[in-house]
Amino acid sequence: MSTESEMVNAHDPVLQGSTPHVMLSAQHLAPFRVHTVFPAGTVDVRLPKVVGMSEGGSVRLTHPDCVLYRIPNALQHAGSSAIRIGGRAAFFTKLGRLAANKEQFKDVDLVGWNASVVVLRDPVRIIDVGSAFSLLGVHASHWAHFLVQFLPKLLFAMPLIEAAGTLVIRSDCDGHIRSIIRACLPPQVQIVEADPRTDCVRFTELLHCTEVAYLCDHADYTSITDIVIPELTRSAIRDVMLSLGDANANANANAGDAATNESRDLYVAFDGERGPVNGAEVQAYFEQKGYLVVRPHLLDIREKIRLFANAERVVGVGSSGLMNAFFSRQPLKMLAFINYERAFDTLGAQMTDQYPTLDSHLFVGTRVGPAGINSRYTIEMPALDQAARTLGF
Repeated sequence: MSTESEMVNAHDPVLQGSTPHVMLSAQHLAPFRVHTVFPAGTVDVRLPKVVGMSEGGSVRLTHPDCVLYRIPNALQHAGSSAIRIGGRAAFFTKLGRLAANKEQFKDVDLVGWNASVVVLRDPVRIIDVGSAFSLLGVHASHWAHFLVQFLPKLLFAMPLIEAAGTLVIRSDCDGHIRSIIRACLPPQVQIVEADPRTDCVRFTELLHCTEVAYLCDHADYTSITDIVIPELTRSAIRDVMLSLGDANANANANAGDAATNESRDLYVAFDGERGPVNGAEVQAYFEQKGYLVVRPHLLDIREKIRLFANAERVVGVGSSGLMNAFFSRQPLKMLAFINYERAFDTLGAQMTDQYPTLDSHLFVGTRVGPAGINSRYTIEMPALDQAARTLGF
């Protein structure tokens, strides 16, 4: 067995409270395969239009297959993407792409790994369920990751979920995620919640879907090969979001002039570390243009969907808030502020094949302080003003 010093990401000097497991490959899971959602293949990925840097284009990337499994006697930590099978074996699908060489998985239960061994923290508390589908994972409670990497799993596995009658989710999923899940589920399906800080779920039969898309998970920088959203996954995201958008676009239409006269230009406020240091100045600039300032995560989900389904222009930091633009079926312009390390984040650009009337642009700020995936930056206001006028914002 490989030593701890040969492990990737093994931070603990002594692996106390953790257990090494034999790393299983997809071949080991062949007896548990139900069916293939989509085969391994290639997908044309659109490149982003970056103000002053890039006019777009495309590149063809590869992706693994996506498979549904029925795995007996499995355990999964609520906040982990690794699955324990049997006594001392584990399966970790996120190692399936070369981007794993630079990703920081933020998987607190994944202590370390190499080609043959994965070391996982021992469970604190175990929740027993029968046959159930797992929507657990590191980023399953994060809005953008949920929409791209987890919601499609729910849709692809719906017949299995309906038959099993149970779905397992993270307990820290917010009300918006829960609303989307419940809108998609048959009413008879029970939802079991697991706390990512403490819980490990033990399944008599785990219904598991492998990765439906790959995002750049906390890497030091993004490159054009990191983010891969296969065609079927993109279409599934579009179909659900447009269905919800259509249902809410005309909500409150009889409430008077408030909805009728409401601005269709939205500025998505952002208070996190990835925003520009002169964010207040940038926000004031767009407020003067008549943009309505919104904080999507604080809105009622029906109100959020209605606002974005009716929007014509959306501006803000390149973050989860801009994912709400995909509720809109109508022509939409989107401008996202980003740091240099995210200049080739292709998530929005990849979705433009499903949203042909979406005109999306990235605006790169000038770095302030140390480099890194969440480096701070300032938006040069003269350059922003010129770009806004040229691009129609």
